[in-house]
Amino acid sequence: MERRGWDSDFFGVRIAAADLRDEALAAAVAEARADGAECLYLFTPADRVDLIGDGVDAGARLVAVREHLRLDFPVSLEHDEDVKRADAADRPLVEKLAERLTPYSRFAADPRFPRENVTELYRLWARRCLDEGAVHLDPSAEGFVATRPRGDELSVDLVYVADGAGGRGVGARLLRAALAGSSASAAVVTASTGNVRALRLYQSVGFRTAAVEAVLHLWL
Repeated sequence: MERRGWDSDFFGVRIAAADLRDEALAAAVAEARADGAECLYLFTPADRVDLIGDGVDAGARLVAVREHLRLDFPVSLEHDEDVKRADAADRPLVEKLAERLTPYSRFAADPRFPRENVTELYRLWARRCLDEGAVHLDPSAEGFVATRPRGDELSVDLVYVADGAGGRGVGARLLRAALAGSSASAAVVTASTGNVRALRLYQSVGFRTAAVEAVLHLWL
């Protein structure tokens, strides 16, 4: 069981997490209760139906099944020079676009987390990417890709493409520009298994699935 201090402070409830690959559900729940946790995130491989069923039987809500994808560098990526790297002046626009990702969050699938908090989470996430990484913005403001370094890897944190823009290759242009020239050993990204549009985008650039994971929220 692991305390999630940042999450606890942001949402105003005491939150912990447990990986059911490494510890038994009953022990994780007992430790979380003893620590005063109000919500326990549960992570398990998506093919462990038994562990998912145990969590649901204990009262947990399945909030996400997500794919972790990876692209090993070096890789040759042609990219559109017209894609803009966002700066401080673009912060309001980037935050506004990031808000539109709210419905795709696992927190949006849990009614115990206020919707306005989830939206603010995306605004904060976008600001952090601007400050600590890079945000590549479509010239027509139809999308953006936000990345941050994570160890020796490049994490693709946020991707937004407006409805109707995907067929024009906006997402692929942005993603290639965000990845081109990276000195990282690999790029990583996570997407819901139900978000076929996003998965196709990542696969078109060369990402391949590394793992599939289920996430549950258990309120104590």
